[in-house]
Amino acid sequence: KGKSTTAFFVKNIFEINKNKCGLIGTIANYIGDVEINTSLTTPQSHEINFLISEMIKQNCSHCVMEVSSHALDLHRVDFVKFSSAIFTNITSDHMDYHQTFDHYFNSKKKLFDIVSSNGYVIYNADDESGERIVEDTKAQKISYGTKENSDIHIEKIEFDLDGTRFILNWKGKSFNLETKLIGNFNAYNATAAFSDAVVNGVKPEVAIEGIKNTPQVPGRFEVVSKKKKKVIIDYSHTADSLKQALEAVHHIVKGERKIYTVFGCGGDRDKTKRPIMGSIASELSERVYVTSDNPRTEDPFVIIDEIVHGIKKNNYKIIENREDAIRSAIFESEDDAVILVAGKGHENYQEINGVRKHFSDKEISEKYLNEWAN
Repeated sequence: KGKSTTAFFVKNIFEINKNKCGLIGTIANYIGDVEINTSLTTPQSHEINFLISEMIKQNCSHCVMEVSSHALDLHRVDFVKFSSAIFTNITSDHMDYHQTFDHYFNSKKKLFDIVSSNGYVIYNADDESGERIVEDTKAQKISYGTKENSDIHIEKIEFDLDGTRFILNWKGKSFNLETKLIGNFNAYNATAAFSDAVVNGVKPEVAIEGIKNTPQVPGRFEVVSKKKKKVIIDYSHTADSLKQALEAVHHIVKGERKIYTVFGCGGDRDKTKRPIMGSIASELSERVYVTSDNPRTEDPFVIIDEIVHGIKKNNYKIIENREDAIRSAIFESEDDAVILVAGKGHENYQEINGVRKHFSDKEISEKYLNEWAN
C-alpha cells in the first residue's frame, strides 16, 4: 500500500524545489502538469522510453515511476537507470500472476538489485521483508520507520479527518511534518518521500513544504461528506490494505460512530484473498455491503459467494449492483455514519465481460449523499 501516494509526494517535493517532474504510475502519467491517461501501473518498455523522451523535450529534470512486480518480472525496466528506489511494504498480492509469495517477492526485489552503487535504496525498516528485499543491493541503503535504529526515525503519529501529523528525526535533528492525507500509512508514505528527497539533495524544509502541500491523491482514503455523514473512497483491494483502511477509520471514530463497508473483488484476479477480505470487512464493520468490483469475465455472483464464504457473522448484505450498494449504505446508515467504499479508488470505469463503462465511486457517493441530505 502506498506506491501511488508516495510517488505523488515525491513529485510535489521536487516541483516545490523548482525541478520540473514527470510521473509514470497507476492513476495517470504526467509530463509536468500535463496528464496522460494510463492503463498499466508501469507501461511497456517502448512506452516508458517514449514518456521519458517527452519529459526531456518538455524540460523535465526528474521522473518518478511506480514500478510494478509485473513490469520487473517481464523485464520492462531492465535498462532504466534509477538514481533511487523506495520500498514501502509488501503483502500478498497478484497471486493470479505470481502464484507464490516467493515469486512475487523476488520480482519486487529486482528493482533494488539494479540500482547502481552511486544510487540510493530507501526502505521501510518496520516491514518484516524490508532488510531482506534490499540485502543484495549495491546502492547506499537508507532505512525509515519507528524502530530506534532507523536512519530516519518516525514518532508521534497522529491523524484525524483533517490529516496526519508526525515527527521525523534525521541526523540529530527533529522535524515536524503534516499532510492533508489521512492515516498511519500516509505518515510512512510521506516519510519515504522525505527520505528520497533529502538524500537526493533537497533541503529538509523544502521536502516538508512539499509534503504539506501535496493535494489529496485521487481515490486514496479520499473523504467526501454531507452534514455529519462521511464516505471514504479508497483503492484498498487486498486483504492487508482493506484491514489498514478499516483500522484507520476505527482510530478516527474512536467507537463514537458506526462504520459500514461497501466492497467487492475483481474478477480474473487472485481468488485466495476473497474470503479473507470478507472476514476482515465483517469483523471491522457494523455491516458489509458485498457487491461487484470489476468482475471482468467472471460471474459476479460467484465472486460474491467466495467473499461471503469468509464471513462468519450475520452482518452483511449482498447487492450485486455497485451503485445500488453504495446508495443503500448511504440511506440505511445513521446520520453520522462513516462508510468505506473500497476497491476501486480513482478508477472511473467498471469492467464487465470485457466492456468498460463509466463508473466512479466518488461520483456515485456524492450523488447519493446529496440526495440523502436533501
